Amino acid sequence: MGSGRRRSVFGLAPAPLIAVVGLLLVAVLGFGVLGGAFQPSPVPLPPASPLPSITPFPTIGPPTGPSPTALPNPVVVPLRTASGATMTVEVHDKSGLLLDARTAPPVSDASQPAGLVRVEGIDEFTLLLTWTDGACDSAYDLQIVTTRSMSLGRRGDCTGDSIEVDRRLLLQFSVPVDAGSVVVTVAPGS
Repeated sequence: MGSGRRRSVFGLAPAPLIAVVGLLLVAVLGFGVLGGAFQPSPVPLPPASPLPSITPFPTIGPPTGPSPTALPNPVVVPLRTASGATMTVEVHDKSGLLLDARTAPPVSDASQPAGLVRVEGIDEFTLLLTWTDGACDSAYDLQIVTTRSMSLGRRGDCTGDSIEVDRRLLLQFSVPVDAGSVVVTVAPGS
């Protein structure tokens, strides 16, 4: 081994071997630094589901389910009024189309003249009936002949001096109803 040059294990001189090892080290470190820049970004989370909206009362909403069923006949609905008097309405549905009957939030007004019932459409299927009477304990009968023809009567008399308050009743049907075509007749004394 006669030459004076030293050879490394791989047959390279020490200086080039150090250069090759240095280049490999730079390449490995560079790949580590740059490789992190090329990693896939995290998958974004889907947006949060929105909170369900709150439907203001008195909307009942359209009928749900494949075949809505009518209420028991008759159905007795306690009416809430601003006076706090005990009032009920017994609803007799001869149409077979009534799905829901309930009181609407009370108001302190006496908005209707005696003997008149205001009919408002809340949505395509729901009517709001409003009538005014004394603030005494009383019971009413509502006869629903069709979605367009109804009659309202009071059982008993409202005696004594009392203020008048509105009664408000929501009716939901299984078919669309046109509030403008509904006629509610009122029996004398109501």
